[in-house]
Amino acid sequence: MRRLEQYGIMVAAGAGAGVGVAENAVAAPAGVTGVSIDIPASTAGYYLDIDGDGNYDLNIYQSYGDTSLVFSQPATTGVITTNGVATSNLASGTLISALDTFGYGAAILASDYPLYIANYGPFGFDSSTGGFIGLTFDIGGSRHYGWVEVSPVDPSAVFPTPMGQILGYGYDDTPDTGINAGVVPTPGSLALLALGAAGIRARRKGAAA
Repeated sequence: MRRLEQYGIMVAAGAGAGVGVAENAVAAPAGVTGVSIDIPASTAGYYLDIDGDGNYDLNIYQSYGDTSLVFSQPATTGVITTNGVATSNLASGTLISALDTFGYGAAILASDYPLYIANYGPFGFDSSTGGFIGLTFDIGGSRHYGWVEVSPVDPSAVFPTPMGQILGYGYDDTPDTGINAGVVPTPGSLALLALGAAGIRARRKGAAA
Protein backbone atom coordinates (compact mmCIF):
# COMPACT_ATOMS: atom_id res chain seq x y z
CA MET A 1 0.00 0.00 0.00
CA ARG A 2 1.45 3.32 -1.02
CA ARG A 3 1.31 6.16 1.49
CA LEU A 4 1.68 9.89 1.13
CA GLU A 5 3.10 11.73 4.13
CA GLN A 6 2.33 15.42 3.93
CA TYR A 7 3.80 16.92 7.05
CA GLY A 8 7.37 16.84 8.30
CA ILE A 9 9.04 16.90 11.68
CA MET A 10 10.81 20.19 12.22
CA VAL A 11 11.84 23.29 10.33
CA ALA A 12 14.94 24.85 11.90
CA ALA A 13 14.43 28.57 12.46
CA GLY A 14 17.80 29.65 11.10
CA ALA A 15 21.48 28.94 10.69
CA GLY A 16 22.93 27.18 13.70
CA ALA A 17 19.53 26.12 15.02
CA GLY A 18 19.41 22.97 17.13
CA VAL A 19 19.24 19.66 15.35
CA GLY A 20 16.76 17.03 16.38
CA VAL A 21 13.36 15.50 15.85
CA ALA A 22 10.99 17.08 18.31
CA GLU A 23 7.59 15.83 17.15
CA ASN A 24 6.10 12.89 15.31
CA ALA A 25 5.19 13.59 11.71
CA VAL A 26 1.47 13.61 10.97
CA ALA A 27 0.52 11.15 8.26
CA ALA A 28 -1.95 12.68 5.83
CA PRO A 29 -4.58 10.47 4.18
CA ALA A 30 -3.19 8.65 1.16
CA GLY A 31 -3.69 10.63 -2.04
CA VAL A 32 -3.92 14.11 -0.48
CA THR A 33 -1.66 16.57 -2.32
CA GLY A 34 -0.81 20.26 -2.38
CA VAL A 35 1.56 20.69 0.55
CA SER A 36 4.23 23.45 0.51
CA ILE A 37 6.92 23.01 3.17
CA ASP A 38 9.64 25.68 3.10
CA ILE A 39 13.26 24.55 2.94
CA PRO A 40 15.04 27.22 5.02
CA ALA A 41 18.26 28.77 3.77
CA SER A 42 20.32 27.56 6.72
CA THR A 43 22.90 24.98 7.67
CA ALA A 44 20.28 23.29 9.86
CA GLY A 45 17.85 22.89 6.97
CA TYR A 46 14.72 20.76 7.10
CA TYR A 47 14.54 17.30 8.67
CA LEU A 48 12.10 15.02 6.89
CA ASP A 49 10.54 12.02 8.65
CA ILE A 50 8.92 10.17 5.77
CA ASP A 51 7.34 7.28 7.65
CA GLY A 52 6.44 9.21 10.82
CA ASP A 53 8.43 7.02 13.22
CA GLY A 54 10.09 9.95 15.01
CA ASN A 55 13.45 9.52 13.23
CA TYR A 56 14.49 11.67 10.31
CA ASP A 57 15.09 9.99 6.95
CA LEU A 58 16.47 12.97 5.02
CA ASN A 59 17.82 16.43 5.79
CA ILE A 60 17.91 19.10 3.07
CA TYR A 61 20.16 22.01 4.00
CA GLN A 62 22.28 24.86 2.65
CA SER A 63 26.04 24.55 2.85
CA TYR A 64 29.43 25.44 1.37
CA GLY A 65 29.32 29.21 1.48
CA ASP A 66 25.59 29.41 0.76
CA THR A 67 26.07 28.03 -2.73
CA SER A 68 24.89 24.43 -2.44
CA LEU A 69 21.68 22.65 -1.50
CA VAL A 70 22.66 19.26 -0.16
CA PHE A 71 21.36 16.19 1.66
CA SER A 72 22.47 14.55 4.84
CA GLN A 73 20.86 11.30 5.80
CA PRO A 74 21.26 8.25 8.01
CA ALA A 75 23.58 5.56 6.64
CA THR A 76 20.57 3.47 5.62
CA THR A 77 19.02 6.17 3.40
CA GLY A 78 20.08 6.39 -0.23
CA VAL A 79 19.21 8.96 -2.93
CA ILE A 80 19.17 8.19 -6.66
CA THR A 81 22.12 10.00 -8.23
CA THR A 82 23.54 10.36 -11.73
CA ASN A 83 27.18 10.00 -10.70
CA GLY A 84 27.13 9.05 -7.04
CA VAL A 85 26.87 12.70 -5.95
CA ALA A 86 24.48 14.76 -8.12
CA THR A 87 20.84 14.01 -7.30
CA SER A 88 18.83 12.74 -10.25
CA ASN A 89 15.76 14.75 -11.25
CA LEU A 90 13.08 12.15 -11.92
CA ALA A 91 9.98 12.65 -14.05
CA SER A 92 6.56 12.01 -12.57
CA GLY A 93 5.72 8.31 -12.81
CA THR A 94 9.34 7.10 -12.85
CA LEU A 95 9.67 3.73 -11.12
CA ILE A 96 11.90 3.83 -8.03
CA SER A 97 13.14 0.38 -7.04
CA ALA A 98 16.10 -1.87 -6.25
CA LEU A 99 17.16 -1.58 -9.90
CA ASP A 100 18.27 2.04 -9.36
CA THR A 101 21.69 3.27 -8.27
CA PHE A 102 21.58 5.03 -4.91
CA GLY A 103 24.18 7.32 -3.36
CA TYR A 104 24.61 7.03 0.41
CA GLY A 105 25.90 9.79 2.65
CA ALA A 106 25.82 13.34 1.28
CA ALA A 107 24.29 14.10 -2.13
CA ILE A 108 23.99 17.45 -3.92
CA LEU A 109 20.59 18.67 -5.11
CA ALA A 110 21.75 21.96 -6.63
CA SER A 111 24.86 24.13 -6.45
CA ASP A 112 26.37 27.41 -7.65
CA TYR A 113 29.82 26.35 -6.44
CA PRO A 114 32.13 26.32 -9.53
CA LEU A 115 34.24 23.37 -8.34
CA TYR A 116 31.16 21.23 -7.74
CA ILE A 117 29.67 22.21 -11.07
CA ALA A 118 32.93 21.26 -12.80
CA ASN A 119 33.30 17.94 -10.96
CA TYR A 120 29.72 16.77 -10.51
CA GLY A 121 27.42 18.93 -12.64
CA PRO A 122 25.32 19.80 -14.39
CA PHE A 123 22.68 19.51 -11.69
CA GLY A 124 19.11 18.57 -12.50
CA PHE A 125 17.53 21.06 -10.10
CA ASP A 126 17.83 24.86 -10.23
CA SER A 127 15.82 28.06 -9.74
CA SER A 128 13.56 27.22 -12.68
CA THR A 129 13.43 23.41 -12.54
CA GLY A 130 11.84 21.24 -9.88
CA GLY A 131 11.05 17.54 -9.91
CA PHE A 132 11.13 14.28 -7.99
CA ILE A 133 13.86 12.77 -5.85
CA GLY A 134 13.97 8.98 -5.59
CA LEU A 135 15.13 7.41 -2.37
CA THR A 136 15.37 4.22 -0.37
CA PHE A 137 15.32 3.98 3.42
CA ASP A 138 15.00 1.53 6.27
CA ILE A 139 11.92 0.80 8.37
CA GLY A 140 12.47 -1.74 11.12
CA GLY A 141 15.25 -3.44 9.20
CA SER A 142 13.26 -3.66 5.94
CA ARG A 143 14.04 -1.82 2.72
CA HIS A 144 11.45 0.67 1.41
CA TYR A 145 11.31 3.00 -1.60
CA GLY A 146 9.83 6.47 -1.86
CA TRP A 147 9.95 9.89 -3.46
CA VAL A 148 10.09 13.55 -2.54
CA GLU A 149 8.76 16.26 -4.84
CA VAL A 150 10.50 19.63 -4.64
CA SER A 151 9.83 22.96 -6.30
CA PRO A 152 12.52 24.86 -8.24
CA VAL A 153 15.28 25.64 -5.75
CA ASP A 154 17.77 28.48 -5.31
CA PRO A 155 20.93 27.22 -3.59
CA SER A 156 22.20 30.78 -3.06
CA ALA A 157 19.06 32.05 -1.28
CA VAL A 158 19.69 34.14 1.85
CA PHE A 159 17.76 33.48 5.08
CA PRO A 160 14.88 34.10 5.75
CA THR A 161 14.07 33.55 2.07
CA PRO A 162 13.49 29.79 1.64
CA MET A 163 15.57 27.89 -0.90
CA GLY A 164 12.47 26.15 -2.19
CA GLN A 165 9.58 23.98 -1.06
CA ILE A 166 8.86 20.33 -0.50
CA LEU A 167 5.61 19.71 -2.38
CA GLY A 168 4.93 16.21 -1.11
CA TYR A 169 6.51 12.89 -0.38
CA GLY A 170 5.42 9.29 -0.32
CA TYR A 171 6.61 5.73 0.07
CA ASP A 172 5.39 2.17 -0.30
CA ASP A 173 4.90 0.60 3.11
CA THR A 174 5.34 -2.89 1.64
CA PRO A 175 9.03 -3.87 1.98
CA ASP A 176 11.13 -4.30 -1.17
CA THR A 177 8.36 -2.90 -3.37
CA GLY A 178 9.04 -0.20 -5.95
CA ILE A 179 6.95 2.94 -6.25
CA ASN A 180 6.31 5.38 -9.10
CA ALA A 181 7.29 8.98 -8.39
CA GLY A 182 4.24 10.98 -7.35
CA VAL A 183 1.82 8.07 -7.64
CA VAL A 184 -0.42 7.25 -4.67
CA PRO A 185 -3.99 5.95 -4.25
CA THR A 186 -6.58 8.70 -4.56
CA PRO A 187 -8.85 9.42 -1.58
CA GLY A 188 -11.85 9.05 -3.85
CA SER A 189 -10.93 5.50 -4.85
CA LEU A 190 -10.22 4.51 -1.25
CA ALA A 191 -13.50 6.03 -0.11
CA LEU A 192 -15.45 4.13 -2.78
CA LEU A 193 -13.81 0.88 -1.73
CA ALA A 194 -14.71 1.57 1.91
CA LEU A 195 -18.31 2.38 1.03
CA GLY A 196 -18.55 -0.76 -1.09
CA ALA A 197 -17.23 -2.91 1.74
CA ALA A 198 -19.66 -1.28 4.16
CA GLY A 199 -22.53 -1.98 1.76
CA ILE A 200 -21.56 -5.65 1.46
CA ARG A 201 -21.45 -5.99 5.26
CA ALA A 202 -24.85 -4.33 5.59
CA ARG A 203 -26.40 -6.65 2.99
CA ARG A 204 -24.89 -9.70 4.71
CA LYS A 205 -26.30 -8.62 8.08
CA GLY A 206 -29.71 -8.03 6.51
CA ALA A 207 -29.70 -11.45 4.87
CA ALA A 208 -28.73 -13.12 8.14
CA ALA A 209 -31.51 -11.41 10.11
